[in-house]
Amino acid sequence: MRKKACLLAVALAMAAMASGAAAESFTVASFSDPSEDSSNPLFTVDWNAQTVSGGWSASGLNLRLGSVLGGTVFEDASFEMGAVEITDSFSIGGRTYGETGAGQIIFYENVSNDELLVLDFGSAVVSRSFLGADDFVAGNVQISGSAIPFALESEEFSFSFANVVGLDGGDIHEDGFTGTASFTSSAIPEPATVALLGLGGLALLRRRRNA
Repeated sequence: MRKKACLLAVALAMAAMASGAAAESFTVASFSDPSEDSSNPLFTVDWNAQTVSGGWSASGLNLRLGSVLGGTVFEDASFEMGAVEITDSFSIGGRTYGETGAGQIIFYENVSNDELLVLDFGSAVVSRSFLGADDFVAGNVQISGSAIPFALESEEFSFSFANVVGLDGGDIHEDGFTGTASFTSSAIPEPATVALLGLGGLALLRRRRNA
């Protein structure tokens, strides 16, 4: 039933775009900060070791798909991101950032091995300032996984940090920090996907999902 509702939402949204409206960016998935305080962080940024790593395996992370994907909420989802190297730093408007190399983030449904979302990115920037903006923003992103039933383009995602604490009591701007985080992501359907669904490609999409 959940899959059927998801497919119907996709078909209605895409058919509307194919009927004349230009394809627009939509929310792929998001979650609010699942951690109550700094004692259970989602990310570690180590300016001395020049690495960023993250993950969450406890309860409380409710990953919500965007309405175009059915709006399904996966309760107690988890994610993992292996250590990513910080390769450079730069400043813009008095704010300093670290630039990373490529990495991958995988979201799982509950404790299963179902890869709901796989986010591959070519680079990212990590803020040292924490002024309320997105603090970990990726570029050259590709989003795939079992929650994605059609091709995407212009994929983006970001994390916003909270409850930031210095590593081993050090300075968060010079030595590093741990932090909790919230997440959002967006994308645009590929034109071929919009046209396919607008011409009645729902049956083809259903076969792909059931394969």
